[in-house]
Amino acid sequence: NVSIFKSPSRQLVSLPNNPILTDNRGVYNILIDKEDDYYLNVAAPTTHSFSKNVELNPNYDKIYSHIYTPDEVFHEGPLPLSIPEDFDFGPYHHDIPLQPKGEPYRQAVAEVIEETLSQVDLGDFVNYQGQVTYPLAQVCLAGETSGVIACGNADKYGNFNISVDKLSLPQEFIEIKVEKVDLTKLSKITVLDKMMSFLVKEVKAQSSITINPSTPTPKPVVFNPILSYIEGYAYEEEGVPISNAKITIKLKANDEVFYMTSADETGFFTIYSNHLPFFEYYLNITLPAGKTIKQSTGEFITFNQDYLTEQGLDLIKATRGGSSIVNPETGDINTIINSIPTPIVTTQPEVKATGQTLAIIVLLIFLIIALITGVFYILKKRK
Repeated sequence: NVSIFKSPSRQLVSLPNNPILTDNRGVYNILIDKEDDYYLNVAAPTTHSFSKNVELNPNYDKIYSHIYTPDEVFHEGPLPLSIPEDFDFGPYHHDIPLQPKGEPYRQAVAEVIEETLSQVDLGDFVNYQGQVTYPLAQVCLAGETSGVIACGNADKYGNFNISVDKLSLPQEFIEIKVEKVDLTKLSKITVLDKMMSFLVKEVKAQSSITINPSTPTPKPVVFNPILSYIEGYAYEEEGVPISNAKITIKLKANDEVFYMTSADETGFFTIYSNHLPFFEYYLNITLPAGKTIKQSTGEFITFNQDYLTEQGLDLIKATRGGSSIVNPETGDINTIINSIPTPIVTTQPEVKATGQTLAIIVLLIFLIIALITGVFYILKKRK
């Protein structure tokens, strides 16, 4: 329990979030409204103590900074209304070290914070982001049948960012598996390591980090696949096809309607990429009687698994039998072309380089070379 007091009056600052309990990551955040001298009061749990005699592991600086000690007074003001990209949050940051009573504390849990998850289809790659409750934890993406797809390590705040080649993505739910690391055995990350991690798209776990056994979670946390093409049947929860159902594509982030269509009398429907967002979305299936079923893309695949297998369909890659599906509306290979959350269909005529066009290009290049040569010759003659 953390609270902020004025100094030297030792008065509790009247704020909506003061005092505050740390969350499941151990994070607290008190927003002050006036510039002044302050100090923090820390009520540690019964398993820990807060004192000036805390023993810090030498590796603490890889994760923590601006260590706060009891009764330390600091001068601080509110954050600026407009925060630049390179803003230094250091003066506003106060990490509080707690000394465990008895054995070192090892009960911290490494798990996913579901509300932070997001994914974006970038064409050749799909980018997965989120936050976990343990610093530098190993985060792996795995399919139920395909196994581990890619792994990476969160940063010191628990943020992870993993890009995966779309060709390696399975057509199923992607589970997020988190494992704690031994923070006392971290080795220095070199400049070369950082350069390599930037260049390599599929991030692997750093070999210098020792992984502790994974922490079981009550239910798996998953990413639903972003489908580049939809073909199949609308089903009720019991697995019964819905004839003449209304299909609505909605963005997961804000429930905004992106596209609407209807299934035929058998419940069958198709949606091409130019009517699908590249952010995570879900389907609302409305029965003729008015009942609406919210269905994730992963659930749609599960209901239609037999049909997809029979047809050789991969809805992530938009292929049938390994060949790309052609969009009859555009005449092009089925690709996502929308960049804003409004269904806009545009058909652009394909520009082909004819013989006349090539001749003009060659002529322009020749004229540019001649011009440069002439200028060079005049300058040389004057010299």
